[in-house]
Amino acid sequence: DVTEFRRVLFRSVLADRRDRRRLVIATSLGGAVIAAGLAGLTLAGDGSIPFAALLAGSFLLGVLDTVRIAAANAYTVDIVGPALATSGLAIANLVAQLAGIGGNVLGGLILGSIGLAASFGTTAIAFVLVALILLRGPHPDPGPDDRPRTPVSLRRALTLIRRDRLIALLAVAVILGEILGFSSVALIPVFTRELWGAGPDAYGFLV
Repeated sequence: DVTEFRRVLFRSVLADRRDRRRLVIATSLGGAVIAAGLAGLTLAGDGSIPFAALLAGSFLLGVLDTVRIAAANAYTVDIVGPALATSGLAIANLVAQLAGIGGNVLGGLILGSIGLAASFGTTAIAFVLVALILLRGPHPDPGPDDRPRTPVSLRRALTLIRRDRLIALLAVAVILGEILGFSSVALIPVFTRELWGAGPDAYGFLV
């Protein structure tokens, strides 16, 4: 919706104003804290977690994920340079999707064999590993000619979308995909349990 779209724009502007590598590190560590907190709540609840806590954790992880994606894409361009930006972003997104497939399968297996707390704990460890890797990652500093000549702002981003028909079309396509396409994810656990009578491991494979 429009509100979510503006939030995404705001976080993209944030990625343009701050050190991208540090933003990805910060969001990864934030995700680790949230996942570890959910793991602790699960252990305290003998394997179950209050719905309110799960809802809050999902919301906070989603907020951090939006910042991380915007910052990571900008960081990719910083590393490879404008000339290789398209190829760099394509490769980075391909690797991310492939890793997501493996992560979902592994997460489902851990959830089914060890439990919910272990699944959250594995997520927290993965976030920490990302932060540690990026601490040793390249830290490119754009030259004076590469810096924005005008201040980056949310208003300028919205103006660009309003004036450029192609960007507006892409924005609408992304919004429709997020609202309609990914709503199918909510049906996967229902299909897993009620249609096939399967458990968390099958859920991970379906995701």
